[in-house]
Amino acid sequence: MKYICYLSFGKIENLYSQISEFVPTKIQRKKSTDINGKAEVSFPSIFNVLKGGLSFGARRRGEFMMEGEINPLQKLEKIIQYLEKEKLIGDLNKSIEEKNVEVGKICYSYTGTFSCNSNIENNSNSDFFSKEEQEAEYPLKHWTGLKAVSSMTTLFSDYLGYSLVLAASYKYFSDMGGSRVTVGKDFSDNDLVSIHPHSGNHHFFSGYHDAKFETILFVSGQKGKILYCSPLVIVNSFTPDLSI
Repeated sequence: MKYICYLSFGKIENLYSQISEFVPTKIQRKKSTDINGKAEVSFPSIFNVLKGGLSFGARRRGEFMMEGEINPLQKLEKIIQYLEKEKLIGDLNKSIEEKNVEVGKICYSYTGTFSCNSNIENNSNSDFFSKEEQEAEYPLKHWTGLKAVSSMTTLFSDYLGYSLVLAASYKYFSDMGGSRVTVGKDFSDNDLVSIHPHSGNHHFFSGYHDAKFETILFVSGQKGKILYCSPLVIVNSFTPDLSI
């Protein structure tokens, strides 16, 4: 089983607005209901493994189902189809293996083993992380109706001598914990929900173990063999290496 464990809503809206002639001006929230079905997102061959349908995380309440607006998974499908049709997605694994960067690519697919480090202050590229923090300010509603906020974490992956550094906001991960933050003395609609890891993914985000992800990402900068990247989507396959 595979599912999308990270989806950058800010990038989705930015890219989709460039390929779509229809931008809804009125949206109406449907009654919040639990949905646990697949969104029937079928990926092109850019992921040679991911040819079936994908679901977004575990149980998602109806927070993303809006009247008059295509949901983020459908937008992602259209974006990937367009990028592949226009040959704008490169294969980063292949580029590193062949030490050859394809001209004209704006983003890349990459498959690798990732570890997590929530302390981004140890990284030297402060401009990169400042830009990522701004991107993470994209307004996102929690299923309660309150604004979702979070800090950032950093994912690392090494491949044939190159290091990938991915900055990722907790609130864009699909299956996370949340706690209410009151704004003022009493509870109100101005309160926030702080998104953070829960017991199911605490060990990964604390850096105790690695995970294998398939991603589509943007390379924002480079210092020698360090590539600073910004993920559009991260897909997790439940295939941990286990030796007994």
